[in-house]
Amino acid sequence: MVSDFLTQHKDKLVLYVTYHSYSQLFLTPLGYTLDLPPNHEHHKKVGAAVVEAIKKRSGVVYTAQQSAGLYPASGDSADWHMMSSRRRIPTPSSCVPTLPVGTASNFQRTR
Repeated sequence: MVSDFLTQHKDKLVLYVTYHSYSQLFLTPLGYTLDLPPNHEHHKKVGAAVVEAIKKRSGVVYTAQQSAGLYPASGDSADWHMMSSRRRIPTPSSCVPTLPVGTASNFQRTR
């Protein structure tokens, strides 16, 4: 279903975002391997800009890093999109921002 939607709207897409919970990280491809994607430098620049903008706006400190640096995991949609985009869906960016940290037992909204 997601694949069909993305394929149908591929000419309008400029960014693919999926969320992960609890870490204050901005995760970039790839998540299943520590190998760097062909456009790693692009993602590195985007990640640096995003974490700086979050800090400037809210004071919350995020870290940009490759997804697999957190823990390698296969089957995530950001990697699927990143790898598919090289074939069918020409979107330059795929990323996974995480939600802000509250406490160890729950999420709290930050200002």
